[in-house]
Amino acid sequence: MNSVTRRLVGMLTARAPRLFPAIAALAVAGCAFTGGSDITNPVQRNLTWFNYLNAGDIRAKCVEGGPDYYRFVLNSGYGVHVRAYDLIGRPDGGEAVIRAFGDDVPGGTLSASDPMGPWRGVVVRQPVPPETVDRLREALVADGATGRPPIGKELASDTVFWIADLCLDGRFHYNAWPAGVGDDPRLSFPDVLREIDRTGVAWPDPRRMEMYPYNLNVDDDDPDNRFNVSVTGDGIAANALAIR
Repeated sequence: MNSVTRRLVGMLTARAPRLFPAIAALAVAGCAFTGGSDITNPVQRNLTWFNYLNAGDIRAKCVEGGPDYYRFVLNSGYGVHVRAYDLIGRPDGGEAVIRAFGDDVPGGTLSASDPMGPWRGVVVRQPVPPETVDRLREALVADGATGRPPIGKELASDTVFWIADLCLDGRFHYNAWPAGVGDDPRLSFPDVLREIDRTGVAWPDPRRMEMYPYNLNVDDDDPDNRFNVSVTGDGIAANALAIR
């Protein structure tokens, strides 16, 4: 476990001591996200989040002749409202897994069989017709998603931004766009994602982040830790994490 992971584990255990056994077990097992990882589990999500953003699992499967993969993350305050889209391209269209979680997202039910239920958020799996996948790909090209990413850009967890990780025709691409109040990325692909989104969770209002950028709630006297991720020449760098 590297120094970044140790700091993250320390942050999590300090804030949630009752979860320490589970966190410790996950830390020992490793913190890489795999296709079978469960980011709806808040403990596992926190430990694998940066690897998920860097899409190590997609990179490993991105080969010529293989299927296309699409991953999008809308961060509207980590811990407040995050939406994650994973789509696998197929000859008959695609299959999407859509997740929404955070304080602004309705959770599940607390039970003995699922003690993490209230923090899981919403998960929807659904087919995507081929014409929608085609429009998504066209929108990504128009948005410059396959072009040069903003290397050196710092993305703060208490701001609004998009990240895209893509495997198209056997080539991996990644990009990132600030999307808060005052930012104008003029992106087209979010409109396509809205069409396929069946979570029933309202789209986040970026103005909320401007109102309470630090603790996100005027009545919250125990704000979440904030962090940065960096866009590098190799991807979204976990080792650029800066706990604030």
